[in-house]
Amino acid sequence: VNPHTWQATASAGSGIGTTGMLFAAKTLACSLYDLFSMPEVLDKAKVEFFEVTGGARYVSMMERIKGLDG
Repeated sequence: VNPHTWQATASAGSGIGTTGMLFAAKTLACSLYDLFSMPEVLDKAKVEFFEVTGGARYVSMMERIKGLDG
């Protein structure tokens, strides 16, 4: 479900919404556990990320707006 839609609003307080949220949280937690407990997998992920992104650095919208650097 895309965020900021009526579907997301409707499912947020429902049982199926809570079930989906917990499943997503467990999936993320287990993925992080795997990455931290198996350094070779983390190294492979870093290499793949670099290959896919070409080493491009993420620039937030705030950095793109001129004149907001203080």
